[in-house]
Amino acid sequence: FKSTGVVSVKGAPLENPEEVSEKNSSKVPGEDKVASDLPLVQIAKVSAPVYNGTVLRATHVAINDNYAYVSYNVEGDTYLGAVDVIDISNPLNPSVVLQAIFPNTDISSLDFYQNALYMAGANPSMSTDDANPAFILKMELQDGLLTENLTIMDMPGYVATDVVVNTNGVFGVSGDNGILGKYNLNTQQLDQDAFLTDLRAVEIYNDNKIIVLSGTEGIHVYNSSNLNETNSFETSQDVAEAKRTIDFYKNNVLVSEGPKGLGVYQISNGSKVATIDIPEVDSEEAINPNDVVTNAVSVENEHIFTANGAGGVSVYKINDAINNFITIGTLNLEGSANYIKSKKDYIFVADGKEGLKILKTVTTPDSGSGIVCSDYPPYTGGYWLNVNSNREEAY
Repeated sequence: FKSTGVVSVKGAPLENPEEVSEKNSSKVPGEDKVASDLPLVQIAKVSAPVYNGTVLRATHVAINDNYAYVSYNVEGDTYLGAVDVIDISNPLNPSVVLQAIFPNTDISSLDFYQNALYMAGANPSMSTDDANPAFILKMELQDGLLTENLTIMDMPGYVATDVVVNTNGVFGVSGDNGILGKYNLNTQQLDQDAFLTDLRAVEIYNDNKIIVLSGTEGIHVYNSSNLNETNSFETSQDVAEAKRTIDFYKNNVLVSEGPKGLGVYQISNGSKVATIDIPEVDSEEAINPNDVVTNAVSVENEHIFTANGAGGVSVYKINDAINNFITIGTLNLEGSANYIKSKKDYIFVADGKEGLKILKTVTTPDSGSGIVCSDYPPYTGGYWLNVNSNREEAY
């Protein structure tokens, strides 16, 4: 809980700057900002595992009721992964209840389905020719916790990059020399496959469509029942082997496009309807601009959240259409935001070697919280307000 507190926002747009300046006359000129409609608090930070002196980095998050499952791996040629099971039954007081270390194994992504955890990754010892270490791993859970009951689903490719599961099967994608594979939910055998290069992400759309992202071939849409391709369209060319994700808003797919930011495309015809650029880096910040790339995207409650590597997490508000959005700002988070998942007013950020960050949106009067601010006197003090212990202040 060392970093618990309100998350500062940079790059927020001004509203009525003259009025804001009058209210905050003691502030430094040029620093005026107004509160956004999405105030956020960081609840906790869960440190990344350390194994034999190596700090792992968080890659993905899956949520199931009272548990968050966080996957980890390491950069470079070393194969080393882990999964944390975090009890979030009380998100204000999360705790790591179980941790599994996977020596000689990378874990790129994971998904929860019917009391089992499905993991996408790579392990060279599973390959007979060292050219196809990719795999999907099914791990049975007991009361939400990890067990040693494992089933391995072999797949072509250097590494499995993503996995999703529904009633139609287990769908995994692998990168170099890889495939989109559909595995039988009961036998875990490969039923169908489709060969594509440089696959990064796979998601289920409307329960009956499988949508995948290739860094070189863009978006491809398949029927989930038989992997018949129904549509495809280009997105921007991406750097090799980087983590990317997709999400949906109505009939649009939102695509993480690395240095190109976020692209929004109509699923039906592939037309591009919006672009959200990566956040600008302050010249005074010790951040390499090349490390600011859009790795992941998550959409919930008319808000778009993007994980931008060293650039932190950016938040946008959708007005009446996906191409009509307002920039709320970029959250100041240390580390490298590799993945983001928003669910039920909570935001889970896989923040590289910083581990997992858990954020919560603050309930506002407009959302029916019952807070009546008019009962309190107006605040007439200066910019800084010091509240000592055992004192209550309300305005």
